[in-house]
Amino acid sequence: METIIHVFNKNAKYYDSWYNTPLGRVVLEAEAQALEALLPPQGVGIDIGAGTGVFAQKLVDGREIVCLDPAEEMLKICSGRCIHRVAGIGEKLPFRDACFDFAYMVTVLEFISDLDRLMSEVKEVLKRDSTLSILIINRESSWGRTYDRVIREKSDPILALARLVDLEYVRNSAAKAGLRFVECIETLDFPPDTVPSGRVRLYRLGECLDCGVRVLKFIKP
Repeated sequence: METIIHVFNKNAKYYDSWYNTPLGRVVLEAEAQALEALLPPQGVGIDIGAGTGVFAQKLVDGREIVCLDPAEEMLKICSGRCIHRVAGIGEKLPFRDACFDFAYMVTVLEFISDLDRLMSEVKEVLKRDSTLSILIINRESSWGRTYDRVIREKSDPILALARLVDLEYVRNSAAKAGLRFVECIETLDFPPDTVPSGRVRLYRLGECLDCGVRVLKFIKP
């Protein structure tokens, strides 16, 4: 974990600048739309692994969001996008039980070594009937194959530390923690080396076999 935090601190500006590229802006908009579709329209929630706050900034309308991240340099950039910022990790959340109406994570599981502990921690801080939404890279897609190549070649300092996760692996870990799977939305229905024109569509699970990301929704019963 110390290595991952160091790399994110060192590359915080690089990470953030990608979302200002033509492709980065499209990806951010599409992924934020998918999360928006699965999160409650209001309430107090937590963005776990919030990074520089690009998603919190998109999702804060009608919601109060706490941005949690272990990398101080990321949180510095996040300061203009998220009012509530906390330094910490998802495997040891510094919050009391049952205090959040929702939680979400965006490409966080790819950098987590103890998924079961993370799921258990998140469940504890959620209120009853609250939502957890998790965005993961679809490892079976052209996006997943591209990311896998970058990971193996270590051609990106951040992705070099990533490990793509399987949909069922995530669902099984959530189930062990007592979280109930509800639905999944997929998006990024275009090759990773192109920038599409127009709005990117959202799909239900199985409707888009080559979509680049999946957003899973769980409920704490």
